[in-house]
Amino acid sequence: MFTRESAKAIVAEATKSRSRLADLDHALQSEIDEIVLGAARAGRPLSDDEKARRKSLRASQSDVGDAFTAVAFATLARLNQSADVEELKGKLDTINDNLTDDLNRLKNIARYAAIAAKVADGLTELAEQVAGALA
Repeated sequence: MFTRESAKAIVAEATKSRSRLADLDHALQSEIDEIVLGAARAGRPLSDDEKARRKSLRASQSDVGDAFTAVAFATLARLNQSADVEELKGKLDTINDNLTDDLNRLKNIARYAAIAAKVADGLTELAEQVAGALA
């Protein structure tokens, strides 16, 4: 039997993935910083090899950014299929059904109130006619 994941478990796994991606991004940035600082400490511009390495590291950072986005979308898709969302949907469906019943009951009450108002108006008019005839 297939058991749906809880939202808590899905978020915990996504948080771990985001943490690993953040660590990777920090490591890439540290390498980039070291390349730039190394050239600055030596008092020289970046060499062509250093520029190429920095460019490669920046591309890897861009891939990490794309991975963050992919994790976010995958997490949302998994959350949408989670047991918690399914349970919440069931509760909302029940609430909506109850609200529909309440709305129908209120419509009936409004209809009966309108009929009662017409009857009351008719009785008032009749009472006025009777009072006028007796006077």
